[in-house]
Order: sequence, then structure tokens, then C-alpha cells
Amino acid sequence: MARVFRMEGKVPFAHIPKGLMGFNPGTLDLVVSWAKRFGALPPGSSVLDIGTSQLFCEDDPASLNRFLVHFGAVPYENADLAQMAKGGFAGRLFQRAGFHYRAVDITPHPQTLRIDLNVTGLPFWHRRRYALVMNCGTTEHVLNQLNAFQLIHDATAVGGLMYHGVPMAGDFSHGFLSYHPKVFTRMQETNGYEMLARWIWAADERQSYQEVELADVSRRFEAQDAWAHFLMRRKSKAPFKTPTDLVESG
Repeated sequence: MARVFRMEGKVPFAHIPKGLMGFNPGTLDLVVSWAKRFGALPPGSSVLDIGTSQLFCEDDPASLNRFLVHFGAVPYENADLAQMAKGGFAGRLFQRAGFHYRAVDITPHPQTLRIDLNVTGLPFWHRRRYALVMNCGTTEHVLNQLNAFQLIHDATAVGGLMYHGVPMAGDFSHGFLSYHPKVFTRMQETNGYEMLARWIWAADERQSYQEVELADVSRRFEAQDAWAHFLMRRKSKAPFKTPTDLVESG
């Protein structure tokens, strides 16, 4: 069994503005590290974004140029760099780096396939095409989880990577759902994915919640905001299989 790579230090998505899907400097550095460590993303690869992402890198604009230089692309000049780092579309950065980028979203952003993750499957000609599929805080906004994760599976090439960065605890105003890490462990086991990395980011301090969606709380309620992160590799052409939460008899 391959050794699972556990991330250390600062983890992406901790400080992205609420309600926006996007990449911060940590995300871009992670993609570079995956390319180095796992032999992923050869030149001309296709990347699929689950939800159209923006760049939230104004605290470290140089992260965009680190990304471009690693993949042999021309860096941004200072004026363009500052503009892109503050809310530019991630697709423009990936295309400049030499990738074929697409996103799936219900809103017609640039380089975006109009797909409702609740009800729409992936078009046939996009299946098993993408070397990297990024779920950067999107599936928790979707009630039809089976459709969303089947689309991600269908999109990923054999040997391609699937990344999930999703809420695990707290953050009650973000999305419909929070995830137990077991969701992804069972999905990996059921579908024969290779688990390459898994880690959890947890906030330093607990948040005090006096009410949640206008519901009164019976007593003082505190929780840490926490996000779970998984990187997996698809290993076969087999169709997506729905995981089950089997309980072993004691």
C-alpha cells in the first residue's frame, strides 16, 4: 500500500471570503507540489474546476508567478499581477500556464460548462478527460451528492487526480452540508482510488454560535471551524460506485 502524504503547516481555504469559491496562495503552491511529487499535470493537461474559481492572492501576489514559472510560462508584469491576484478568474491563470481549463457551474462564467450539479450529468466527450479535478468548496452547496461525486469521477482520467477541500465542522452559514472524513475514505475504498494525501485544517479558536439559521440554542454553543482535505487518484475505467456506511457487528 502506498504511503499517504499528510500535509503540514498552513492549509488552503482557511481565509477565503465566505460565499466565494477560489484559490489562495496555498492552493496554487499545493498544485505545484502535486505536479512534483506525484508526476501529475504534464504539459497540456486538462483541468476541471467544480464551481468557477477566483484568485484570492492579494496577500501573496507572487504565488501566481511561482505557479507560472514552475510550468514554464511567462510571469505577469506587476500591474497585471496585482489585478489578477485580487479576484481574477483562476481559469485565466491555468490557461496561461499551458493547461486546458474548464469549470462546471450554473452561472455562465468564462471557460465554464453550464451544469447544475443537482441534476445534470457530464457530457460524454468530457468523460475521463481531466488530469486534475478540483472541488474547492463547491459540493457542500449541492443537495444531490450522488450526482456531484459521480460527475467528478466521470470527469477524471484514469491516473488523474481528484482534490476535495470541504467543510467538516462549524462554519454553519457555509453551504448545506458538512462532511465526515469517512465519506471520502469509503468513497476511495469502494471505487479503488489511491489515497495520496489527507489532512484537516482547524481554526485556532472556537466560534460562539448564539443561533443557527434563526434557531435558538439551548445553551452556549461553541465549535471550531474545520475543513477536511483529500487528494485521490483514479485507477480504473470502472463506473462510479456509491459507498455505503457499513457498521460492523460487535
